[in-house]
Amino acid sequence: MKITYPDNIIINKESPRLSIVFSFFNEENNLPLLLNKVDALIERILKYKVISSYELIFVNDDSTDSSEKILSDYIEHNSNCILSIWL
Repeated sequence: MKITYPDNIIINKESPRLSIVFSFFNEENNLPLLLNKVDALIERILKYKVISSYELIFVNDDSTDSSEKILSDYIEHNSNCILSIWL
């Protein structure tokens, strides 16, 4: 994939950084599928050098199920993730 920019735009030669924020509330049944899809998407984006780095930010909107545990386990294996807990 090639990205082209108009001549009058000044850009940093470095690829941009991507931040994705997810808010969740009792999503234990949906999180595994979401995380698999996000992983596949990020892998493709990094492969084509569209971005240089990324972060995934998960905001817990006071879930009462095991969503937080699922994400904590995922984050343990992915250094580009941040888990924010709102109580």
